[in-house]
Amino acid sequence: MDTININLPTSWQTLTQPQLRYILTLSAEGFDTSRIKAYAFLRFTGMQPLGPPDHQGRWTLRINNRYCRISPLSMAQAAPTLDFLDTPPAAPIRLETIQGHPAVDTLLHHVTFNNYLHLETLYQAYLQTQDQRPLRLMGTRLYPNTNPKKYTSAELLNIILWYTTIKQHFANTFTHLFAPAPTGADTPDIRQLNDTQIRALTGGDITKEQQIMQADCWRALTELDAKAHDAQETAQRFRKSDEQRK
Repeated sequence: MDTININLPTSWQTLTQPQLRYILTLSAEGFDTSRIKAYAFLRFTGMQPLGPPDHQGRWTLRINNRYCRISPLSMAQAAPTLDFLDTPPAAPIRLETIQGHPAVDTLLHHVTFNNYLHLETLYQAYLQTQDQRPLRLMGTRLYPNTNPKKYTSAELLNIILWYTTIKQHFANTFTHLFAPAPTGADTPDIRQLNDTQIRALTGGDITKEQQIMQADCWRALTELDAKAHDAQETAQRFRKSDEQRK
């Protein structure tokens, strides 16, 4: 029996850029994960389908000059290495380029605090409306010099996936600033929240605002996280003091 040596990615982080774009394209077209894994298995292993699937969704494949017929489900079951595609990525990943223009840093290092606040506002607008326009505007900040009107569905999905994982990464990194809101708390207005963060960094001195807005967002978020930690400790001391007086 002939042996077929195949190399498959084992995680979202080990996908090559062409592989990632292919997965995003299939996802954007509405394929379920079983079909995505089946198509990816074919694509990544170099197995050659001989024509489109039949009416039952089965492919006829050529493998080492041999022929076989196999269903998408069978291929998905034969490729457990691709099971990581069943769940979203745990860490930020993204397409490195769109329209030939490079993306900003995967974790938003060297992105200004001003751009970060705009991204936050646009992301919240997308979540509330499911309108593509905020996503396209996010794209112009994540992929400078690109034309938002020419983004493909896969590229828009890439923006959603990337920024969602960035927010999770920030929540894990800046644990005081992004502490979970109390149960039942109202969702804060994003513009009010942005203004609060700016005032916290400027100390109310508007002459410092331009400098703050041009700072690296990581430096700004680190300082805000420290301030949130100090505020939480102060509140805790006050609670203890009140309890002792009772």
